[in-house]
Amino acid sequence: MKKIITLLLIFTLAILMAFPAFATNGTIGKYTPVLDGEKDEAYDQSLKLNLFTDQGIPVGEFFHSEGSAPDKNNIDANAWFLYDDQFVYVFVDVADPDLFDIGKATFDSRPNNYQSDSVELWFVFGDAFSYIKFSAVAFGHGMFGDQDGSAVAADVLKPLGFDTAVKTGTAGYAVEFKIPTAQYGLKAGDTIYFTLQLNNMDKDGNLAVSGKQLQNMGGADNASALTLGAPIIIAVPEPEIIEEEEVPAEVEGPAAPTVTPPSPATGDITVLFGIISLISAGGLLTFKKKR
Repeated sequence: MKKIITLLLIFTLAILMAFPAFATNGTIGKYTPVLDGEKDEAYDQSLKLNLFTDQGIPVGEFFHSEGSAPDKNNIDANAWFLYDDQFVYVFVDVADPDLFDIGKATFDSRPNNYQSDSVELWFVFGDAFSYIKFSAVAFGHGMFGDQDGSAVAADVLKPLGFDTAVKTGTAGYAVEFKIPTAQYGLKAGDTIYFTLQLNNMDKDGNLAVSGKQLQNMGGADNASALTLGAPIIIAVPEPEIIEEEEVPAEVEGPAAPTVTPPSPATGDITVLFGIISLISAGGLLTFKKKR
């Protein structure tokens, strides 16, 4: 009996290993962000997917390498999603401790745009299996598209409405994507399919690629199903009312004493008394001298 149970466990594990874990599905909110490489507040109210854990991939696992392959890919990334009537927006925050800039000239001359530190988004819009790939490089050198295997360069993508904004730091970078979708007639309640791929190249030319490619699945069964949801409402803070300080009223000092000049009559009497006093004093002196 124990032997049968052990065999069943081994068989179950084999099946689980043969079929990778399903990717995370979710709903994305409707909101038009500012395309500037900064994560708008609305993204935090929408779906977030991790490069590894939400795609059913062991952390650090890579499916392609060139040069000296590492034991594990030392990168990670999270993606947030928004949409409106014209576009799907994706903000990808990448942790990459060994960023390497291949340079604009090298990027432009390489036929393989994945040979760089870069992000690749894979989408299926609508019911038919028709994928579109859109990628951008960590240092903002350019972007590429791919429609069912046909490469599309940046000079073609820009006029169609595709765009990116890149912010590069010392241990990672962020890329914000804007992808036109009006031609698919998408509306709330519809589902699109998505996978995320991250390319990691070091200064010695060694490359490790993690994530998933939709084209290799034969369909969208193992991609993340993203349902277009309700609008996101961002509360606008009321303007702060600054009360004006009251200016204290001017305090008047004590009134100066009023000096009332003597009336003419009073003045005459005072003078008269003064004259009488002088005359009396003179008479007294005369009297004393005569005696």
